[in-house]
Amino acid sequence: MSKQRYQENLRLRKEDKDLLTQLASRENITKSEYIRNLIRNQQRVFTLSSEEFGVLKKEFAKLSLLGSNLNQISFHMNKGAKQGDLDLGGYVKEISELYLELQDDLSKVRAQIVKLSQNKG
Repeated sequence: MSKQRYQENLRLRKEDKDLLTQLASRENITKSEYIRNLIRNQQRVFTLSSEEFGVLKKEFAKLSLLGSNLNQISFHMNKGAKQGDLDLGGYVKEISELYLELQDDLSKVRAQIVKLSQNKG
């Protein structure tokens, strides 16, 4: 891309100018950057505020812990199966509980992402 810059003047209604200002501000970029991104990507820029990022980071941390727990259970089940002393009674209940918790957390993460994307639109 050329580094040469050109200036264009735009005529907007007041409500459109205000909306452009609001959208660019929400993304923490200039109005020019916002318009360039729209033109180049042919879609709206999607960024997260530090608060929104913190929410998602917290939810992903929860999912990571659940994944670690499932990996530990799987490891012990495989170890027990190889040694021939696998008692599935307690494991099945624990796996079922973790699975339900994981499903619930995934639903929450999905809902948060949908909510954040709708707020950005």
